[in-house]
Formats: sequence, C-alpha cells, structure tokens
Amino acid sequence: MVSEVLHTLLSLQRRFRTDTPPIVFPIQRSTSGARQAAVAILVTAEDDPRLLLTRRTSNIGFSSQMSFPGGSREADESPIETAQRETREEVGLVIPDSSLIGSITKEPTRRGIYSVMSILAFWDGELTQVTPQRTEVASVHSIPLSDFANPANRATFQRGAHRGPMFFVDNVTVWGMTAQLIDTLLDTLHAQQPWDHTRVEPVPEDFR
Repeated sequence: MVSEVLHTLLSLQRRFRTDTPPIVFPIQRSTSGARQAAVAILVTAEDDPRLLLTRRTSNIGFSSQMSFPGGSREADESPIETAQRETREEVGLVIPDSSLIGSITKEPTRRGIYSVMSILAFWDGELTQVTPQRTEVASVHSIPLSDFANPANRATFQRGAHRGPMFFVDNVTVWGMTAQLIDTLLDTLHAQQPWDHTRVEPVPEDFR
C-alpha cells in the first residue's frame, strides 16, 4: 500500500496529464524588471520521496546556498523547457516529459530580480547518474521529504526585516526561496507537521 504522500504525487501527475492547462510564463508588465526563470523540484516515487538539491558554488549568484536545479529562461522557452535544460546543464539529468507532475505554485515565486516557476517531476534517485557542473554546483544532496517535515529540523530564518521557513537537514541549512518552495510542497502533499514557528534563527555567515 502506497503512502498518502506518494498517492498524492501520483494523483497530481494523472491530473497534470489529463486536465491541466499548459504551464506558461505569465505576461509581465515592462515595469516589473523581473527576469523569468524556472526550477526543477525532483522527487523519487517512493513512500518517503527524496528531493534532489544542490549547493551552489561560492563564486556565482546566491553563492553557497542550497537550491533546486534551475535558472533563467532562454529565448521563447516554456517553464518546463527551462527547467529541463537547466537540470541537464547543472547536474546532467534528463527530465523526460513522462516524468512531469506539474507545478506546485499557480504564480511565480519572487527571488531577488527573478520571477521563478516551479516544475515538479519524478527522478530515479540514482546519485551515481548525477554529473554536477562544477563551476556552479559544489555538492548534490538527496534528502527524504520526512526530514523536511520533521519539526526538530525546522525554524524561521531572520535576515534583517525578512523572515521565512528554514530547514536543517543532511548537515546543510536550507532557507530563502528553496525553503519556501519546500514548505509549499509539504502543504501540497499534506505532509506538514506542527512545528515551533517561534524558533527564529539567523542566516548562516557563509550565506551573507
């Protein structure tokens, strides 16, 4: 018997294949100044799905942060095409159309100057198949969803006036847009557990 989380993922995939309109970048006002981008949220088809995350190198934008594979849109790409290309370039993984589950957000998520669409898809979980682009990717992590749901691994980050979800998993700290998307994923999959929202932690020094 499959878990509720995996059942929900499979249901989302069936709905995406039959009832979901195409995922497109929204038409933006010229004054918004936001650059369109997409990330791939890759999960394994297991009762306790594992998420693929990367740690960015220290010499690129959002240096040393944990992130999903992704980046800026090129030419007239769709969000799916952007996520597929960036994943192939960053970690050497191909996302076939048959593995797509959809998007966990109806609207883009803002991250600095970027307006980011999230694309959810299955992957086989084989880290031996991952070939990181070493100029961008410092390390690759496969982390069970239950680790993110564990209340002991959760906090609220504080950076100036900004606050948001934070996770302490696999000896790394996940915060910012990536943590926000994981929090949304937990909601989508009905995997949230009660946790202490009053636990506030600063952003680690190497992220500042």
